[in-house]
Amino acid sequence: MNRLKTSVILAVLLGQIVWGQQGAKYLIIAYDSYVPILQPLAQWKTKKGVLAKVVPVSQVGTTPVQIQSYIRNAYNNWPVKPEYILLAGSPSQIPSYNGTTDCYYGDMTGDYKMEISVGRFYVTNARECSTLVAKTVAYERSPALTDSLWYKSIVTCVREDNAPDDTLYWGDSRLLHQFCRLAGYVHIDSFSKNRGNGSGDVTAAANSGRSFITYRGQGVGTWWDPFNAIDPFSWTNREKMPIVIGATCATISLESGGGNSMYGDKFVRAGTPGTLGGAVAYFGTTGIVSHGAHYRSACYRGFFTAIFQENQNHLGPATLRGRFWVDSLYHDPTRYQEWNLLGDPELGIWTDIPHHIEVHYDSVIPIGPQTFRIEVVAGGQPVAGALVCCSMDSSIYVTGVTDSAGCSYLEINPGHVGILDVVVSGRNLIPYEGNCRVVASGIPYLTISGITIDDSTGSNDRIINPGERIALYFALKNDGEVTATGVTAVFRSSSPYIALVDSTAYFNSIEPDSVRTGDAVEFIVDSLSREGTVISATLLVRDDDNDSWCLPANLTIRAGKLIIDTALFIDSAPYGNGNGVIGSSESGPFYIAISNVGGGNLRNIQVILSCLDSNVIVGDSQSYFGTVNAGESKIGDRDPFALSVSPYLPKNRPVIFKITIHGQGETYHYADTASISLTGEIGTVSDPSGPDSYGYWCYDDSDTASGRAPIYSWVELAPPGPGTVIPAISDSDAVTRTLRLPFQFKFYGRIDSIISVSSNGFLALGYTTYRSGNNRPIPDTIGPPLMICPFWDDLNPDENRNGYGTAYQYFDSINHRYYIEFKDFAHYNQPNIRETFQIILSDPGFYPTRTGDGEIVFQYQQVALNSSCTVGIEDSSETTGIQYLYNNVYHPNAAYLQSRRAIRYTTDAPLSVRSPWLILAGVFPSDNAHGNGNGLWEPGESLEIVVTLHNRGPGSAANTVARLIPCDRNTSVYDSVVQFGTILPDSVVSNELAPFRCIINDDPSDSIAVFRLQISADNCNAVLFFTLGIAGYTGYCEDGTRRYDTRLLGIIPNLVKTTTRICYSLGSQSEVEFTLIDISGRVVRTVRQKSQAPGLHALNLSLTNLPVGAYFCKLDIKEGHNEKIFVGKILRIH
Repeated sequence: MNRLKTSVILAVLLGQIVWGQQGAKYLIIAYDSYVPILQPLAQWKTKKGVLAKVVPVSQVGTTPVQIQSYIRNAYNNWPVKPEYILLAGSPSQIPSYNGTTDCYYGDMTGDYKMEISVGRFYVTNARECSTLVAKTVAYERSPALTDSLWYKSIVTCVREDNAPDDTLYWGDSRLLHQFCRLAGYVHIDSFSKNRGNGSGDVTAAANSGRSFITYRGQGVGTWWDPFNAIDPFSWTNREKMPIVIGATCATISLESGGGNSMYGDKFVRAGTPGTLGGAVAYFGTTGIVSHGAHYRSACYRGFFTAIFQENQNHLGPATLRGRFWVDSLYHDPTRYQEWNLLGDPELGIWTDIPHHIEVHYDSVIPIGPQTFRIEVVAGGQPVAGALVCCSMDSSIYVTGVTDSAGCSYLEINPGHVGILDVVVSGRNLIPYEGNCRVVASGIPYLTISGITIDDSTGSNDRIINPGERIALYFALKNDGEVTATGVTAVFRSSSPYIALVDSTAYFNSIEPDSVRTGDAVEFIVDSLSREGTVISATLLVRDDDNDSWCLPANLTIRAGKLIIDTALFIDSAPYGNGNGVIGSSESGPFYIAISNVGGGNLRNIQVILSCLDSNVIVGDSQSYFGTVNAGESKIGDRDPFALSVSPYLPKNRPVIFKITIHGQGETYHYADTASISLTGEIGTVSDPSGPDSYGYWCYDDSDTASGRAPIYSWVELAPPGPGTVIPAISDSDAVTRTLRLPFQFKFYGRIDSIISVSSNGFLALGYTTYRSGNNRPIPDTIGPPLMICPFWDDLNPDENRNGYGTAYQYFDSINHRYYIEFKDFAHYNQPNIRETFQIILSDPGFYPTRTGDGEIVFQYQQVALNSSCTVGIEDSSETTGIQYLYNNVYHPNAAYLQSRRAIRYTTDAPLSVRSPWLILAGVFPSDNAHGNGNGLWEPGESLEIVVTLHNRGPGSAANTVARLIPCDRNTSVYDSVVQFGTILPDSVVSNELAPFRCIINDDPSDSIAVFRLQISADNCNAVLFFTLGIAGYTGYCEDGTRRYDTRLLGIIPNLVKTTTRICYSLGSQSEVEFTLIDISGRVVRTVRQKSQAPGLHALNLSLTNLPVGAYFCKLDIKEGHNEKIFVGKILRIH
């Protein structure tokens, strides 16, 4: 018996290991914030026998290559390989391949054909994701049976176009009609344009309930008139959700940032989590093709043949069969990959009214290995081919299929008492969900009933915190039928986060159905462990009969964890323009709010701010937050940071800040880093666009203030102009030809003397054969590298194929410019809508730029239809560029594309006034002349304040005057005005000979004094902000003595040549330890003060013989059992 129980326990552990590592049949790759929302879907799939796993896309990779690589690795190496892939997120959140297909993710061999099924939940937010999860689970798990005939009803729609295609449209629809009649369907709606049907008929049918809705005919974006006004969001079909097939052109878009105006995603996104509706899935295309009805017919027929003739009851595999027909008949990768599925690829398809089933099995089973028999019948007849799944927590997971007698025999080995779940599902079967009990018979069986945490030597909150010594008490329950005598337990853990002190606990005897608590096991928690760290552990329990139980006993460490909630820059007058956004030449206070989302309180929190953008200087870089308890938030409004912004900060540019946080838990020091990004001011159409990461700027003719705006000056190349025709471009639709330039042209650092020109309105430096008119955003890897796009769209100059237009070229040898003109180019299939525009390349040898790159100008004589084109440039890596316009979406600084518009691309920055930029480089108060000279700023004391100003701009600040203004009632300023004269570029000046003078009030309301330094010069104005700490003073005690708090007051001076003074105050008798640490973390100085009285203190510190650079000082103050740690920064200079 002992050997049996031991083996059972080992089997349980091995089962946990294998199940946790074996992979998944159903792999869900999800946008990170959707991961918890998708758990109900994964749990249902797993429970019914399709092992599912949800993986955040940040773990997989964010590029198509990375995502496919992850899936291929799973397919080739996981013991249970994926058969279904669900991408949960819009293409902006999880990209498609080339913006056109998800089939790439199902291709495991590299031949473009799919080995596994792929679907996508096209969702853009959490609500939409919740809706798709609810719709999918409801469709499978809770079939709508109130009016069950909807399962045997369909709609086909035909939009007649012309004779040859109409034959295919009707042939496809009639084939489906035939399949449905043979399957016993009772209602078949055959709608068509010629019969006078339209969108309203489809909506009425959908509201009544239809299992399939299909469309054959032309369409792009929507199905075309009269089926172009279907609004699934208005449907009232609720749980009666169809599968929709759009066998036409491009009713799905998988481009990043596009698609949610397409029919496909509208059908599936309709409804809410509480009120279902719309379609449960949509199968359609992303491609556009002329005379392509036969391609769509092949997929349509293959799809429905799989469902009705080949008994394929899962949606994804049925779509694979449709694509297989396309490939078998035409072997066209584009037509194969254009078909994409929006919805669950493992979805069980209903083709009949769902059947109730009876499932028979033992309701109580013992612990141990056994064969578990399950019998499935419907209407008194055995059900063959049903999927059976038995699972219990993480120890049992086994699936099987019923045989011809309706039986499945599953080998199981339950290792502990519990509930075994039983789920049966299958083709047109209502899923059965039941369970049986696993019991321990004739043996003792011990489990952990509870755990008590004793941390009385630490924070005494019964929570495991870093740095604590923990006494752990286990309560064991006997769920068996026999008494366990002489019970002992050993606590085991290989976790690096704890050190065991006493690992054994004694329990004596434990009777059946009783609970006993043993003595404590003890361990010490690593003080560097973080919030949420899991201590993996087991409790090995034995009794006198050598029975043993290996019980999981994982624990969680709780600690403070700070996150940045919000950030607020105050640029109201006099600091800036008051729009709340960081802009050029502004300065002012900067506040951040932090939240403690961890499980422990934190005190003495200090935040240090720095900026990674050289156009923004953080003047006052430290803020003290004090205490933030678990679950609390606090804004640093008493001690804000100070920012100063350059006049040259580009528009539309993120400004990234690095934040370092220090604090103190009850038994540990807290340290963390974070970053925040704030977007600078948005430009207007009168501002240039750029620069991109290479350095190209874009100026249109409205950007006159930049000094670089082009002037529209049309040079007509067409007769009687000087241009010559480019025949191949003028006579063919979708063609690209390579021309020789009259000079070498440098573009994004690449030099070439040939250029490729496409009839679809784009150029590319160098050679390419790419010719597609399916325009893309910029940058993008679909088109060729080094693209120049004056008007990339589906244009057609071929007059023999319903097009119009002529292309010309001309070299102006006098002015060293090369012209290409697209004259009256028609849009595809719209010969009367025509565009006329030019591209001008300037010879870099005669028109030098900052980088030597060539200058490009676009000119537009006539703009007729600008809503579907791309305008911009792109580098050779296809990762950098400037997008002026894409599909009616403009760059924030771009002017509207219209006739007589000119656009220039150059690496030369805007011409602007060489402005100064004055920042506050240092503040040096002193109480030597009019105070007590102890280096602390105390109530009633007079101070002299010396400031240093640094001119970081390229221009001089002439006749500079600074005025010091108090921003609160804690100080009074006299001698408030200082003349600085002219401050040259990159020079530093101070008022050391004429300091400001102020007095700290006798009874200040705060321990921080706030000042504003208002600066005016002939060609600039600035308002700079700073604070001074009032020495430790927080008010008066009852006996009239002053009261101090414990804190680091300051490091004076902070730019240190030889020695500096560390000033601090103590609220009670304390021991003080000071540590100086270099940037590598090495301790270079240590000073200990054994006992110091409450009040103000200072420590003189020598930095002689230390290298120049940055150091951190750590002040460790122990007040009885409490410990406070403060950190400050010191700069050692020559």
